[in-house]
Amino acid sequence: MTRWILLACGLLAWNLGCARGPARDAVFLLGEREIDPKVEGLKKKLGVPWLIGAPAFYGSSCDVWYHGRGEAVAQRLGIGLTFEHGRLTEVWYDQIDRAACEGDVSYSGKLPLGIYRGETREKLIRRLGRPVARYHEMRSTWCRGQKTGTREFSLVKYHDGPRAVIVMTRDDDRAPVTRVIVTSRDPRLTGPDPALGLTPAEPAVAARCLAEHRRQRAKDALAGGCRKSAVYRGCHHGAGRCLSFSVRTPEKRDSEEVARQVGQKLARLSPTGAGEAVGGVTTVVLAACDDLPVSDDRDPCEAKDPLAECDLVPEFRLE
Repeated sequence: MTRWILLACGLLAWNLGCARGPARDAVFLLGEREIDPKVEGLKKKLGVPWLIGAPAFYGSSCDVWYHGRGEAVAQRLGIGLTFEHGRLTEVWYDQIDRAACEGDVSYSGKLPLGIYRGETREKLIRRLGRPVARYHEMRSTWCRGQKTGTREFSLVKYHDGPRAVIVMTRDDDRAPVTRVIVTSRDPRLTGPDPALGLTPAEPAVAARCLAEHRRQRAKDALAGGCRKSAVYRGCHHGAGRCLSFSVRTPEKRDSEEVARQVGQKLARLSPTGAGEAVGGVTTVVLAACDDLPVSDDRDPCEAKDPLAECDLVPEFRLE
């Protein structure tokens, strides 16, 4: 209990002013448009006054809309900004473990959640408890204010009131924190279909671009192996029963293997209690990748037999 009281006090102190100056200002501007005078003023303080993200939306082309992500880092402060579709979506504190190259400055201010320099991923999780999410993601690397490429990092996410704090390390429990990212928990900013940059003047074009954006995101997620999660929908027939189900896995897996594991699990729900000996047939389809839909919403049981009456099993998880 004492640990959580101290953590809450630390969060409150950080939000109320321990992280003074541009670092604190930036967090309170999450969700604001890049063209907002307050955001423009912040960028000038950081020394990155140019247009970072592409314009939110214009004309009939979708290219600008779904390539509207941009990043910049203030070399002398170690503070980074990410804009998507014309709005500030992330504030990040970079090179906390060490400067990546000569001439760069590590962020030296206070960090959220009481994170300190040299803290490892193992110590962080022991101190803060189980994160709301753990995953791997390709993230940019920077040197002298210029993006040098991307590489895969390990990320753990914690919730902090209306915001999320994402801690980035190398994929090693003993690796120190290298970047801390603060973002909003507002699904309009962080969901798979961010409702941003859509002009009411052209709703048909905006809707088409949103659909294209979703397909592109899903395609990218599939190519990456669904590293955050995958959802399969399926149908199980056995022992005179029909079960419609939805199952979540930590990553994309072979559909036949998922069907086999699910079949074993659902067979135990049979009225006879005979377990796997009951047998049955299980079919699955990949329905979502990283929470992005990749197939239609039709129930696989209905697709197989439109007249079948199947029981719905609540979503469960396979580790």
